[in-house]
Amino acid sequence: MGVQGGEVGFTALHVIVLMLDRYLPFSLLQVLVPFTNVYRPLWVGLGVISLYLLALVTVTFYLRKRIGMRAFRLIHVLSLLGYLGVTLHALYAGTDSALSATQLIYKGSFLTVIFLTTYWLVNLAMGKSRKTVRAQ
Repeated sequence: MGVQGGEVGFTALHVIVLMLDRYLPFSLLQVLVPFTNVYRPLWVGLGVISLYLLALVTVTFYLRKRIGMRAFRLIHVLSLLGYLGVTLHALYAGTDSALSATQLIYKGSFLTVIFLTTYWLVNLAMGKSRKTVRAQ
């Protein structure tokens, strides 16, 4: 199933649990159309948009040979926006966001993603500068 399959599976479970919740149930429309819910519509809407970004990235993972590596890489950069959307959704729409353990998970994973993204961008820039120096 891979990483992408696991993410999709947990997201589907999250959506199903929301729809079965008796205290604050979500309709199918509310989990599929951004900003249609009355409960924290901005943050839930970001979660819905992030769901679509996750789906796009997952599908293109399996279509990478057909769409080409350039398109594949460009689309996969969107996973960073999806991650940011999921993080904001969790922080501001999550009912357990006030718990210190949850805050530690959110902040720890966010800092890890920021560090790794910065590391990737620096290496990318250094690789381009090396190619420029070699070409001269």
